[in-house]
Amino acid sequence: MDSYSFKASINNIKPLIISLKAIASSQNYNTNCLISNNGIIFSIQNSSSVEARAYIKNSYFQEYLLELNQSEDNQETIKETQENEEDNSIDNNSEFSNDIDNTNKESKIIFSLNINTLLDCLTIFGGFQLSNSNSTKSSQKNDKNLNSEINIIDTSKTRTTLRIEYKSSTKRLDLLLEDNGVITVCKLNTYEFNENSEIGLMLKQYPLINELILNSKWLNDTFNTIDNSCDDITIRISPEAPFFEISATNISGTTKIEYSKNPEVIETCNFKATTIFSYKYTLITNIFKALALSTKTQIKINSEGVLQFLFMIPTIDTSVCFVDYIIIPSAE
Repeated sequence: MDSYSFKASINNIKPLIISLKAIASSQNYNTNCLISNNGIIFSIQNSSSVEARAYIKNSYFQEYLLELNQSEDNQETIKETQENEEDNSIDNNSEFSNDIDNTNKESKIIFSLNINTLLDCLTIFGGFQLSNSNSTKSSQKNDKNLNSEINIIDTSKTRTTLRIEYKSSTKRLDLLLEDNGVITVCKLNTYEFNENSEIGLMLKQYPLINELILNSKWLNDTFNTIDNSCDDITIRISPEAPFFEISATNISGTTKIEYSKNPEVIETCNFKATTIFSYKYTLITNIFKALALSTKTQIKINSEGVLQFLFMIPTIDTSVCFVDYIIIPSAE
């Protein structure tokens, strides 16, 4: 019988909280948790057409110990500490290094849990809250600029530390939080890993055609310009001008925003061929919270129009976390 255990500790849980809040919603979605030697991935499939993932690198932790004993003859112990080198595998761009999920299945612990329950535990001493300064001016239903004014409010006065433990014998995630000498222990039940998500696989299944990295402010401004009464968002990426274009149509007309290769806007790009795909606006709105918190965005699109937004989000000091959304195009 396979046995495994995981132990980790972190001196400041704020990066973890920000990462999870960037993908969490008011719905009580069960969240898949994948623990490997490279770090932890939390993933949520909000519908059959969009998946959100938060990446927690092992370098965030001061202690990171994963023990996998898959048989009596095959014992694997993986130790990762803060001294490990940064991973630079995504397009040779060290800022967007993110191959946490490039680990074979045999060297992972996988389970599901409720992300909102986990956040309630992590913020028991206070923490980051995401506020919208427009909320007092108009209702969420009518506020088309809902994504533009999201701010992080630090409600904690001190630094909360966290110790995590998970064992195959209990299938329970134990959290020990300490803040200014006060200790709280939370024990969360976990569930069987939900393997019904094919969205992430669809991104890798077909050839990558176009990719770019741009300043998130410009992308955020674009979605603030587009009226929320539109049904679809069309994204055009091409080696020829206009290189990157986002458009939407409603009863009032068509809004079209074009981007040049100005390095202040598009930092890097790799355009192989022209791609034009449309996406439901209601699916695109899922990215607004993470987009508003981010400083840079990497966009990838494959030959079938599967679209990935990877957001770089500042946390504490010079640290950043990564969150991505993968969206399936509308049927033609």
